[in-house]
Amino acid sequence: LVVGMLKSRNPEELLGALRADDFDLVVCCNAPTPRGTPASELMKVAQAMGCDDVQSFDKVDAALSYAYRGLRAEDALLVAGSLYVVGEARPVLRTIIA
Repeated sequence: LVVGMLKSRNPEELLGALRADDFDLVVCCNAPTPRGTPASELMKVAQAMGCDDVQSFDKVDAALSYAYRGLRAEDALLVAGSLYVVGEARPVLRTIIA
């Protein structure tokens, strides 16, 4: 799970709805906007929920690169949270996968 969100949203609610604690890896990143929740704050929330492996990155591309490197053939990569994050992730993933 790669996740980044805006400050106007509740991180506990979002991570709970995504069942973040069921993921093998949670990678938090800053949304590419000044209105974003700091990745370090998302990381603390994920850890408090019981997520075992949580990482934090300032940039979406760094978060995606880290998450993608650890994928196995049977794994899936979910990018969630703010549309700012998902929008920035699309071209990055195209580059990583190509």
